[in-house]
Amino acid sequence: MNSENRIASFYSNIGNILYSVAACDKVVQKEEILNVRKLLQKDWLIAEKSLKDLEEDSAQKIQNYFYSLLEQSPDPQECFNEFKAFYESNKDMFSKTINDWIINTTSAIAFSFSKNNKSELVMLSKIQILLTQK
Repeated sequence: MNSENRIASFYSNIGNILYSVAACDKVVQKEEILNVRKLLQKDWLIAEKSLKDLEEDSAQKIQNYFYSLLEQSPDPQECFNEFKAFYESNKDMFSKTINDWIINTTSAIAFSFSKNNKSELVMLSKIQILLTQK
């Protein structure tokens, strides 16, 4: 995979993991969507500095992919599985800063409508285990 495709896949897989949490309880709430946008605009710019070759509009690209997933309504577990496969094949793209951002952001998305429900807690656990294992 060339560098350009790899970065595009990185963006889409960040969208996958955000969607997998927002949709894992079968309903994506307006508050979750607003939180995704806010967290991408606010915190992503800090996290992405740990990666080389990222484009200036990376937050917008991730957000657009997230919105396309909302329209398509794929299975959240499949989105998680796609993210996991990409992550395991491209660990060099995932610094501690990026991993921490993903963990914190997915937790904030799950918490944005109401307290975490069981399906969100399960998904958050899978994400944390994946991103913190050595």
